[in-house]
Amino acid sequence: MKNHQVSFQPNGLLRDLQTLLAEAEAMLAHSGTKHPNEAVDSMRARLVAARDRFADACARAGRKAFAGALSVLREDR
Repeated sequence: MKNHQVSFQPNGLLRDLQTLLAEAEAMLAHSGTKHPNEAVDSMRARLVAARDRFADACARAGRKAFAGALSVLREDR
């Protein structure tokens, strides 16, 4: 399990994904069937990084929710 802090800003992630999608659409529209390997690799790396940041943020949110629920249960005892 990764044990590093990553800043998560939902609006930033959404903006990154929208930009990535727009770039991919533009590349597909302007390049026909051939795609420069470097551009495709760069977009793939950015998408994987965005996916990883989202997964990390979801995992942290889940842990915080669990900790909060556990705290409430302990207070009820």
